[in-house]
Amino acid sequence: NMANEYENNLSDFIVDMRKALKSEFKCADNLPFILGAAGFAGSPDHPKNTGKFGGFVEDSLRVIWSAYMAVGDPSKHPEVAPVHTVDSVPFAKKSDESPGTQGYHW
Repeated sequence: NMANEYENNLSDFIVDMRKALKSEFKCADNLPFILGAAGFAGSPDHPKNTGKFGGFVEDSLRVIWSAYMAVGDPSKHPEVAPVHTVDSVPFAKKSDESPGTQGYHW
């Protein structure tokens, strides 16, 4: 499941982006990153829109949400700090509140 690799890939992306931005634009080594954790399916402790994507997809979306939250935690990923993750789960709407049929909406 590639969702399980998301956390390491995301932290590697931040390290690589800082290197590229420093080289191209002379940015600081510790350029802050702000991440928005996609909460379409909720979080592991607060699932939302259950049954709208299929179990495998919903579980994977929650793993990805967890990866975003972990990368934003300096005790878990000090190599990428400063990173702030914004939890979008509180803003996810249920399908009956959505103007579309995709099972979620912001």
